[in-house]
Amino acid sequence: MALPLLFLFIIVGLVITRLVLLPFEWLAALAVPNWIFWIVGVLLLMGCLGE
Repeated sequence: MALPLLFLFIIVGLVITRLVLLPFEWLAALAVPNWIFWIVGVLLLMGCLGE
């Protein structure tokens, strides 16, 4: 039952992270590629589904 809430939390977290890093887009691109955020989100979602 908490899955939709967790999914929403992950999406909001990704959006907030992108908004925060937006002024430092060039730095974020060099230090932390965008796909890392998606991989972390997918892994968290899979971990929740696994339990």
